[in-house]
Amino acid sequence: MQLTVDEADVRLLLSVLQAHATTLSHEIHKAATREFRKKLEEEEERTKALIQQLERLKGQAA
Repeated sequence: MQLTVDEADVRLLLSVLQAHATTLSHEIHKAATREFRKKLEEEEERTKALIQQLERLKGQAA
């Protein structure tokens, strides 16, 4: 699959993902069970990886 995005799309996605990562971080600290905390941590890792990929794409486009 190939996706075409412009710089505004990348900025929007970065903003949304960064807000999501912050929310996940807060939820991890509040998580009641170890299993739920682990799921949140895995999602946080995936979100941070997506942020890094988008930042690299943004850098390549500049």
